[in-house]
Amino acid sequence: LVSQSRGSEDHETVNRVLLDGTRFLLAIALPFLALLAYHADDIIHLWVGPELAGAVTPLRILLLAVAFTSLQLNAANVLGMSGRHRQVARIMLGSAATNLVLSLVLLHFIGLPGVAIGSLVSALVIEAGLVLPLACRTQGITLTRFLRASVLPTVGGLPVLIAVAWGLSHLQPVDSLAWLIVQATLAGLVYLAFFYLVGMRADERAMLQRGLQRLRRRPSDINPEAKSHA
Repeated sequence: LVSQSRGSEDHETVNRVLLDGTRFLLAIALPFLALLAYHADDIIHLWVGPELAGAVTPLRILLLAVAFTSLQLNAANVLGMSGRHRQVARIMLGSAATNLVLSLVLLHFIGLPGVAIGSLVSALVIEAGLVLPLACRTQGITLTRFLRASVLPTVGGLPVLIAVAWGLSHLQPVDSLAWLIVQATLAGLVYLAFFYLVGMRADERAMLQRGLQRLRRRPSDINPEAKSHA
């Protein structure tokens, strides 16, 4: 879609892919990552045992690194499909090299958390810090507009998500992975409801409702000819 739109000079479609595509990508990734970070203690304890409690902090740092990687992922795709694939490749190579060097150095000084910090710095400074501004500049979009259109609608629901997760965990402490999944699912559904009401435009909500209505219809209702032949 990006390649076709660039070829036909349909810049508006490419901008929608960058802005709206990133918004919906973050609406899926951020609540998932936030719930993993919130329940990191329970996950490590229930999955591999309390003897590996030291992995909780590196896990949370790595989840933050993945969040920044997710932030620039769609921008990298837009650049790659717009003839900037060499620049994206060089930036990703630089990110990998930075990650490796920082991880080795910080591992020596602060241990396992240092490796996670190396990943976080490379994701924040190299990937998001270079790919995202380059994609916005290529499309004539300011960073302020990008943050307002793509990031703010998704991060606004995170406090609600954490509040629900906190309330559920205090109402019934997590004592099994199955119950953790149930609590995380409930909190995630609340986030999605919040995003539906606040993070989506009216036309997007209407399109989603039409799609759900089509799914609820029987095939014979969608195709009258099939009904007559039956």
